[in-house]
Amino acid sequence: MWDVIAPTDSLLSGPKWPFASVIYLHGSTCEKDVGLTITFAHELQHFLQYANERRLWAVNSLLVNLPNLPTEDLKAIWDFPIEREARIVAK
Repeated sequence: MWDVIAPTDSLLSGPKWPFASVIYLHGSTCEKDVGLTITFAHELQHFLQYANERRLWAVNSLLVNLPNLPTEDLKAIWDFPIEREARIVAK
């Protein structure tokens, strides 16, 4: 997969990036049509969040990298607002 996403370019002495973004769906999420559709819609929503809400995406990135989550409302990654929204939109 890495060879498709970032193939090595001998002239650049490193990877070239033929795609601006890639949505990766893990094999087990693709076993059934319903799972594939919901997972793809969820990840596509993340792409739209990234494209249209850069500040929100940046804040989320900072929160994810904190050593301790700030409140009881944010106990796990799936509690973050962008994850909640992506789940709601996907369903």
